[in-house]
Amino acid sequence: MPGLFLGKGRLGAACWQLQTFQNWQSVCRTNPSSTYQVDLERETFEEWPSFEQVIFACAPSERSEEAYERIYLHALRNVLHHLSFEKMIFCSATSVYSENTGGIVTETAALDTENYRGRILVEAESLIKQYKDNYIILRFSGLVSDRPVLKKSLLPNHWGNTISLEEAALWVEKAVLYPHRCQETLNINSKTSLALPTSSPCYTGKRVNSQKAQEFFGAPK
Repeated sequence: MPGLFLGKGRLGAACWQLQTFQNWQSVCRTNPSSTYQVDLERETFEEWPSFEQVIFACAPSERSEEAYERIYLHALRNVLHHLSFEKMIFCSATSVYSENTGGIVTETAALDTENYRGRILVEAESLIKQYKDNYIILRFSGLVSDRPVLKKSLLPNHWGNTISLEEAALWVEKAVLYPHRCQETLNINSKTSLALPTSSPCYTGKRVNSQKAQEFFGAPK
């Protein structure tokens, strides 16, 4: 089988608009249009076909440490143990970085071991590196429905690291179409880190640099 998309939320819906994913299968417990509606923590995958690629784009049911662990550790570990596939594309986040003073972060920046969201995502990425030798980890900045609009900052050293769902889907497509075996971790962000007002929930004390991804397989058109 060509590919399996785990999680059919907002990012999955954006990907499904692209021709590349038209023949893919999908898994989502709460979306009746998915090919499979299963519990990824407990599914044995015994009768499932083998897949060329798997995209792990699941999201926790709530913002809690337990919910994050269930999806990014327990469900992911079960998939890695029992599902047969060649290449994984894992949708991570730039919340893995600890920078909070307005500095620029690349893929080698210090990781956050204090906040549970960053810590658990780092553990998830480590699981993938342990079990697979062909993967691309995409560390997305904040996913938004529309293209970001530049706003004046009212806080020093705070930046809005965001990317539209449409553009994020194009980056996922780039990773799927990449023809070579690889072991890559890439930041994915809009070209400009936008200054946001203090009232915005998206501001952060980091400026995400995605130059490595653009050099690796080119920016989406």
